[in-house]
Amino acid sequence: MKNFEVRIYSPENLKERWYVYVYNTATQKIVQKFYKGINAFTDYQDRMIRCEVLKESVEKELKTGWIPKSEKKQLPQPEDLGMKILDAFEFAFEIFKTKLAKKTFQDYTSVHKFLKVEINALGWQIYDVKEFEPYHIKILLDATQKRQKWSNKRYNKASNVLRSIFNVLRKEFIVKSNPAQGLDYLPEEESETIDLITPEEQTKIINHFKIVCPNFNIFLKIIYQCGIRPGEIREIKCKMVDFEKNVFVLPNSITKGRARRVPISTDLKADLMRLDFSQPENFLFGIASPYCRRKDKIFVVSPHQLSVNVAGNLWRENVHDILNIYKKMYWFKHKGANDKENSGMDIKTVQSVFGHSSEKITEIYATKHEEKQFEIARALMPQFN
Repeated sequence: MKNFEVRIYSPENLKERWYVYVYNTATQKIVQKFYKGINAFTDYQDRMIRCEVLKESVEKELKTGWIPKSEKKQLPQPEDLGMKILDAFEFAFEIFKTKLAKKTFQDYTSVHKFLKVEINALGWQIYDVKEFEPYHIKILLDATQKRQKWSNKRYNKASNVLRSIFNVLRKEFIVKSNPAQGLDYLPEEESETIDLITPEEQTKIINHFKIVCPNFNIFLKIIYQCGIRPGEIREIKCKMVDFEKNVFVLPNSITKGRARRVPISTDLKADLMRLDFSQPENFLFGIASPYCRRKDKIFVVSPHQLSVNVAGNLWRENVHDILNIYKKMYWFKHKGANDKENSGMDIKTVQSVFGHSSEKITEIYATKHEEKQFEIARALMPQFN
């Protein structure tokens, strides 16, 4: 303990972080700080008692010959930023904003809003994010589910959001591990049944839009054949269509993941060739002029991008309200997946076209896949005789 003194840093402002520290009187430098459990107390006297106990413990360690970290030779360590929980979450969301698809970011933000309410209700906003453990993740999720009356499915989605938050914090060296990793999911209710668009309904929809807004049929065909999301389609520019190789080339700025190449069928190519590709920077499906609402002036090649809700509104106004077909536009992707399998395309190829990371994801869209597998299994099942 020759040149070491154990001291307490205790500012009057309790919003500042207190700590016990080892001070080297020879070099006149702080060699190690200890925060453990101190700042959990909001009362001055309670916090000081915790500091005194910790100070006494450190002094005993020094007397036994223990050497503080910075006096040993060691690899450089990341800076301890001492981030509070809510500040750390906000930091993660600044990174999400640049990396996640818009819809995903909106979903994450919705969950984040409710988690913030509960963190404040629990009084955890004053704690360092490094103190978070799996136990605290479960308390937070359970409390939020109770307050917001979440379904188990919503609970599991929030659990995934927390995993993503702590993955970012771990990669940025703010925490050492992910406390949300490995937590059990809750059993989910039956998911929404996909009521596939029938061939008759598909024909009715196509014939309707041939009159109302012909280019919208091309938009729908891209969902059906290519499995590209509507939000991604509105981002496609003319330069992203490669007619020589017959593919869409989607950069990661659109997919918010890895860049993708998506095959263009012969009949889709014929539809696209009728559009004006003279300006590479134009949007494939734009609007003739800002704020234009005329049906013949939307879904046209243009430098002006369609607003987010145009496709959905057009679908509801026509398919739901006029044709009385109460199906979702995105279910064309499900129908496309099933029709591909029915025409002989194997699930691995469908996965490649859709750009999915696993067959399991593709099977969510190819809703008849299990049924087809069971048909094969029944035909090949050995007799018990």
